[in-house]
Amino acid sequence: MRPLYIHPLPVVVLQLVVPNCGGGVDDARTARTLVSPAAQDRGRVLDPARVHAGERRRHGQARLRLRVRAPGRRLPARVRGAHRALPRPVHRHGRDRLPCPVILLVAFGSLLIVGMPILTALVGLFGSLGLVMLLTKVMEVPDFTMSVAIMIVLGVGVDYALFLVTRYRTALRAGRGPEDAAGEATATAGRAVLFAGVTVIISLTGMLFMGVGFVHGLALGCALGVLITMVVAVTLVPALLGLFGERRLRRWADRRSGAGTGWVRWNGFVQRRAAPLIVLGVVVTGAVALPALGMRLGSNDAGNLPASDTTRRAHDLKTEAFGVGSTATLTLAAELDGADRRALDTVMRRVSAADGVAHAARPLTSADGEAAMITVTPRTDAQDPATTELVRELREEILPEATAGTGTRFHVGGVTATFEDLADRMASRLAIFVAAVLGLSLVLLVLVFRSVVVPLLAVALTVLSLGAAYGVLVAVFQWGWAMSLFGVGRTGPLESYTPMTLMALLFGLSMDYQMFLLSRIKEAAETARDARDAIAEGLRASGRVILAAALIMAAVFGSFTLSPDRIMKQFGLGLAVAVLVQAVLVLAVAPAVLGALGSRAWWLPRALRRLPDLHVKGATKPAAEEAPVDSLA
Repeated sequence: MRPLYIHPLPVVVLQLVVPNCGGGVDDARTARTLVSPAAQDRGRVLDPARVHAGERRRHGQARLRLRVRAPGRRLPARVRGAHRALPRPVHRHGRDRLPCPVILLVAFGSLLIVGMPILTALVGLFGSLGLVMLLTKVMEVPDFTMSVAIMIVLGVGVDYALFLVTRYRTALRAGRGPEDAAGEATATAGRAVLFAGVTVIISLTGMLFMGVGFVHGLALGCALGVLITMVVAVTLVPALLGLFGERRLRRWADRRSGAGTGWVRWNGFVQRRAAPLIVLGVVVTGAVALPALGMRLGSNDAGNLPASDTTRRAHDLKTEAFGVGSTATLTLAAELDGADRRALDTVMRRVSAADGVAHAARPLTSADGEAAMITVTPRTDAQDPATTELVRELREEILPEATAGTGTRFHVGGVTATFEDLADRMASRLAIFVAAVLGLSLVLLVLVFRSVVVPLLAVALTVLSLGAAYGVLVAVFQWGWAMSLFGVGRTGPLESYTPMTLMALLFGLSMDYQMFLLSRIKEAAETARDARDAIAEGLRASGRVILAAALIMAAVFGSFTLSPDRIMKQFGLGLAVAVLVQAVLVLAVAPAVLGALGSRAWWLPRALRRLPDLHVKGATKPAAEEAPVDSLA
């Protein structure tokens, strides 16, 4: 048997054998024990065989060979007899190979331009990680915050730098000098980057209204990462552009100036078939989103890990020997001060007779007799809807009826009940969160684009892409479609905070593409003959960079599906799907809708015209726009 290792902390055996659901041990082959880190004497690790030496002599066994599988989050282990305990790393982020440089090289044809966005993302990443580490000193931050922050910072860092570099090239080709070109890029694309970043931060800070401590840490950690990356993009990128010199950058800009008709032809195709494209985009995206109607929120356990994982094998061994409910025990606790202690007998009878209960252990009372605790083992596991129903019945029906008139009040707790409460709280606050994010996003977009229709279109496209992401997550993680492809060990509910976090991230990230395209269309509309010419110019100027940025961000997010952590798989897959769908909608459906509406797309009611104008167009305007290569079109 291949030995696996546990962290070298001393352990103390709290209980030798925990009986199975029926109250006893069915065989002599399997037993459970609870251990916890010792408070003192950290210089040694107890030998499992030596711990049980007394039991071995008591039963007259000549030899005891132990195989211990330790289930639990972040502690995979298996011990055979006595052996050394060695540290084992938990995360290995460096094994993923991201295709971002390849995509950048194909899209822009310059090693210099390939390195600039990547350098920007890395600088933002290191600064963000430092702030997240400081944040852990003052508040609760979940352990996966660092991974989510890495994912987001790498994605937006490359995107933001890409937008600035592309606009800088436009100014160079228009005859600007390096300093003027950098200033124009900062005044136009830089403003778009700032507004897009602020939208991400607003969406993330909206999670603070959920009232859950660890969610606050996740939101602030990611928001700090986006803030640092945004600042790095609008300061470091102009400095790098000046550092590399005018000759090399102008030579690169001139070399890539011969193409661009592909996006103009694409716009012609879109405008000729606007209605079918709009219907097709909505219908297909809606069909992908349909599984989201069956979304279940909850929390996953070791049973959702891959079958080869040691923690999963320990979980399976435990459920086979002691029943599936042994991993979902509930704790009933009550204060007995001045109450009729005979109520305990009534509670035991009623709880034991409940349909969903496999076993209720004898009540444990405190030394002073003031409190009692009953451990209940359900017939189903923690992720089964029947367990959720059992928690509800205990709280609302069984326990209140059993203790009526006695003065005793029982509370249902334990890990399983805690996760159910968390899911309920998330679901109850989700509507408030959605309203806050939608409202703030609409207000910001109205101020930027001086239109009501364009912000509504942007929000509608984001909702469609978000629904598609939810649908794919439900199909993979709940229904088991393509489960083996993504290394999902077993079907189960989505983590209770996944939908909310995905929405916060996507509402900000999707504004990158919409802000960049719509700002170019609005700028071109001032000189174009009609709305369709302005749309063609906007696509020609930004279509390639939007497509390349979406592929890069999807590659970054998709790489996290290789992580063994189920939470990171959900975040990575959901964001990758949402970004790709959003890019397709922005490049196909948005131009079709804008072309069909014409100048009406920029309508603003008279009552709103006094609002501040937070335009993203700079003070200068290039004489000629870029003609980007359509190698990825």
